[in-house]
Order: sequence, then structure tokens, then C-alpha cells
Amino acid sequence: MFPLYDTEGHVIGYSARIYRGEAIAKYINTKETYLYKKGNYLYNYHLAKDEAKRSKKLIIVEGQMDAIRLYINGIKNVVALMGTALTKEQVELIKRLRCDVILGLDGDNAGKMATLKNGEILTQNNINVQVIRINLKKDPDEYVFTYGIDGYLKMINNPIDYLDFKLNTLKDDINPENTVELTNFINKVLDDLKTIKDPIYIDVSLTKLSKSTGIDKEVLKSRLNEMSSLKTITQEVFKKEEQIVPPSANLLDKITKKMLYYMLNDRKYVLEYQEKIGYFPNKIYRSIANEIVFFIGKNYNITVADFISYISYNEALSGEVLKIIDEDEDVSDEDFELVIKSYQRQKNKEDIEILKQKLASELDREHQLKILEQIKNIKKGSVE
Repeated sequence: MFPLYDTEGHVIGYSARIYRGEAIAKYINTKETYLYKKGNYLYNYHLAKDEAKRSKKLIIVEGQMDAIRLYINGIKNVVALMGTALTKEQVELIKRLRCDVILGLDGDNAGKMATLKNGEILTQNNINVQVIRINLKKDPDEYVFTYGIDGYLKMINNPIDYLDFKLNTLKDDINPENTVELTNFINKVLDDLKTIKDPIYIDVSLTKLSKSTGIDKEVLKSRLNEMSSLKTITQEVFKKEEQIVPPSANLLDKITKKMLYYMLNDRKYVLEYQEKIGYFPNKIYRSIANEIVFFIGKNYNITVADFISYISYNEALSGEVLKIIDEDEDVSDEDFELVIKSYQRQKNKEDIEILKQKLASELDREHQLKILEQIKNIKKGSVE
């Protein structure tokens, strides 16, 4: 059992580690109080901060015993998470030190996942991150106790770059010869990159990703730009989703969803959409259609299962796709033609309604005539 301190070294709670036997958790901490909130502190921060500022490096481990073992062996710039995921408050404590971070989390699979998660949080906050990998599925406390401090010091002095760790770790879990798995891997990395603001970090990341996958860097850059724009569009749309939608828009959306359902089931309907429609007014449905077009461009054919796996990087879009496929209806060429015609009719009605509203507020005679001509052309096209 050992005390927990605030950033200035005042005791604010206690923690204990199991000694023998198995338990759900290794550590038991003081219940949170007015003074002690676990997510607001890093264990050993009050002792580590000066050395971290001096050395420009902070080592982060998982458990309190990991930090204690390293500290008593001369590694003074070490703190423990007291959990597996960094909080906003803990990130702010790290920022105060103006130093790089070395993640030295446990060597098991859970530690690997925690390294990925925390590395991403730190990178998004413009903190340089490196990683120590203990390949023996041990935590730092066990490693140093069993093998001594020298081996661990070598790892500290030769950490790997977080981006290299991330690419290697994620790529280990896929078959690079499988197109869908490789595409999902690339999308996962790009999805994380779109939150990064540092252009140099982005450029270096794209270079490494290109080298790792064999995909041209310009293609990756183009895809990243698409995903960044998509994120902005998705956020804007969902902010407005509670606004009142005109009945006509609801009808058009229903027809659009039906068309997307067909497109998710057969490549030929995607090609027909490109030829006859090419654009949905609804931003979310337009984004899904664009993703479908991109998908068949890379994979030729499309199946619902593969596309859902591919789009899983974007929760908003994948949620909409799941709603669309929930219709579960038969697909036929004749029905798709009817859907296309229904869409075109409804779209023309909406366009005419918008132009009529513009006409009512337009005072310039020449502009009025142009609007009337547009309405006439739409009606003519509808008849044809």
C-alpha cells in the first residue's frame, strides 16, 4: 500500500496492489473525493517533473509499481497512468513540462492497444511520442525485476517512433494481400491523421504509409483530403439534423436511400447512378454515394459486408449505411429504373419550388426572365 500525491507532493489518497492470487484489477485506489480524482493526476508526477523538464523526456508507464521500480533504479522522469487511457487533465499536466513522451506500457496485447490509444491522444495534442516495446508480455516492474535495469535502459535510449510502431502494429493484424483488409488499414491510419494539424507530421506520415503499403503518396494525400472534408461536412449536417425538414425533402431522402440500397448491392447500379444522377443534394447521402464510387474504383465489385467493414472508420456514415440496408428488399433492374425516374421527378419538383421562391423575391426584370427560363427548361426535361 502506498500514498498518492498531487502535483505539489501533498498526500490526497492511497493505492494498493494485490500481493498474491488473482483479482479483476491489479490496483485498488482510494474512492474519488473532493481532493482526489484519479483522472486529474499522474502517479509520481511531483517527483518526476523536474527531471522531465531537464532531460526533455517523460516516461509513461501503466501501474504505480512500474513507476516505483524504475524510480528506485535511477530513472527519475517516470510517471504512471493509474489506468490505461490519458485524460484531458493528464495531457495538460504533460504539456506543462514541454518535453517529449516515451510510452513504456505493458508488453501484452492490452498494453499494445493502450499504446496506440494514448499515442494518438498525445500526437493530436502536438506532443512528440516514442515507444518502448517489451516483447516478453511483461510490465516494466516484472521486466526489471527479472532481467535487471540495464536492458530497460537500452530500450529507453533506443525507443521507436510512435508512427513506426503504429504502422507495424496495425499492419501485423492484416493480410496485405487482401484488398479489403489493406484498404481498411489505410483508412484507419488516414482517419487518425485527419485530426492532426502539423503539416510536416502529416507529410512524413504519408511518406511512411506510402512506403509501407506501396500506394502512391499523392493517392493517399487525395484520400486524406476527401476524408477531412467529409468530417467537416458530417459535423455540419449532424448539427443541423434537428431542424425542420420540408415534406418534399423527406420524400426525396426516402427515394435517395432506396437508390443507395441498390448501389450497395450491385456495381451496375453504381455505374447507372454515375451516368444518370451523379449528385445527391443531401450531404450525408452524397458522402455515402461518393464512398461507394471510391470503393468500386478500388475493389471493382461491392458487397454490403465488405463496404460496411470499409466505411467503419466513420461512425456517422456507417450508422446511416446500417439504416439503409435495414430495408432488406428484393433488387431488380426494372425497380431501379422506377427509382431513378421517381428521384428525377421529385428532384425537378424541388428545383422548381426553389426557383419559384427566388422569383417571388427577385425585383430585377432580367433576372426574373432568366429564372422563368430555368423553370421552363426543367418542366420541358420532365416531360421528355
